[in-house]
Amino acid sequence: MRMKTSRAATTCCLIAALATSSCSFMMSKPPPPRRAPIATFYDCSDSTVPVWMDGYWILNAGAVALVGFGGAAARDSQARDDIAPSWNARPDSSDVYTLLAIGALATGATIGLIYSAMYGARSADACVTARADYPAPPPLGDDCGNGVCR
Repeated sequence: MRMKTSRAATTCCLIAALATSSCSFMMSKPPPPRRAPIATFYDCSDSTVPVWMDGYWILNAGAVALVGFGGAAARDSQARDDIAPSWNARPDSSDVYTLLAIGALATGATIGLIYSAMYGARSADACVTARADYPAPPPLGDDCGNGVCR
């Protein structure tokens, strides 16, 4: 049985990998450089949600890479056993190259997501350290004491 792949599948994988990657790069807010202390409590973000989102996409992109490379290996093994007509001695290997491209793109996305998650984790840790010197977090609600609301 012949597996059907196409350039459209490769394009869809690339678009999905780019659209869903780098949550930590986009959403993390590190504190200012060490020389400048934070001016307000909310000058940085200590949230690890973007790191967990990147972790989810790391698992997905890694699985796609494994499936792509595994599928290429299986298709190549199958192609070696195919009986080719005498007028075409070379078997069609376009499916193998498409699967290799999907595996390579997913591997690149996995590596990018790993760096993004590391950036987000370092950013959250740096924010926790910067906030340790800050006196106390301000109240979240309106403070209307003495008729003055902030």
